[in-house]
Amino acid sequence: MQWRGVLLLISACLTPLLCPGCGAPLVCDEGGSLICTACPKRIVREEGGWFYSFQNEPPAQDRSLLVHMKAPRNRYLRQYSLKIDRAQLREVFSSFDCAAVLDIGCGAGQSWNHFTQPFRYYGLEPSPLPERFRRPEPPPAHVMLIRNDPSKPLPVAAASFTMATFLASYDHIPERREILRQTWHSLRIGGHMVIYMTNYGFWAKRFVNALMRRPAFRHEHEHYCVHNPQSLTAEVTAECPGARLVDSRADYFWVPNTPFRLLYRSKLLLRALDFTAGIVIHGILRLRDAGAVMICVFEKSV
Repeated sequence: MQWRGVLLLISACLTPLLCPGCGAPLVCDEGGSLICTACPKRIVREEGGWFYSFQNEPPAQDRSLLVHMKAPRNRYLRQYSLKIDRAQLREVFSSFDCAAVLDIGCGAGQSWNHFTQPFRYYGLEPSPLPERFRRPEPPPAHVMLIRNDPSKPLPVAAASFTMATFLASYDHIPERREILRQTWHSLRIGGHMVIYMTNYGFWAKRFVNALMRRPAFRHEHEHYCVHNPQSLTAEVTAECPGARLVDSRADYFWVPNTPFRLLYRSKLLLRALDFTAGIVIHGILRLRDAGAVMICVFEKSV
């Protein structure tokens, strides 16, 4: 009976996280620390950033990390687009099982706000957290933030999550295909993977590429890849067995991010420009998958 009680206690505290030292399951104790079930490893949550650090060394990459992130060029445009993106993402998330969510490249760990139904959220982020991103209050009890070592496999158990997300992170990962395969392995059968990223099929980029007769605006100083819905689907289905595209959204935001800041200082003008561009590009010219950003959802069938 004593061993049964111990096993019940462990199962109640068991997480889908694996020990960065020996790979055994981790449990969460009453004080909020992560304890390895096999070795003496104990990981305490850091103050201020509220992350559990699984890192031995900082990431070696010299770009695409939070510490290199610059302030948005058009702050008002950024705020406007984020509001639209959040609405689309919440609609997507409400359509699928979000009981256990793995967020790859979670940044400061605020994406859990996009989910409205009960769930457990595990955010993985390799980048050090700059002071401006730190939050004074800890995240809710159902949110766990991990600073993982990008040179090692993802510290998560197989078939543990009902949803995995790459929210503005997929094109910032140097070894994205390897991370993609590991993330897919962590999903349960019937689970879903959501990738939200810049759309290289954006009408403005298509126009410039045609004019210059070569690919432009790939932003290789910060992006390791560019995709439109078709090329992303081809990459995911090639790397992830049983992956099937079940939702694709790339026609809901149309305004380009230009250096002309004064053009975007009015919310009313932004809405008018976005609405007009959508009518012209999508309605009159009949271009498809031509919005500035895209959301693709893949289901794991086998």
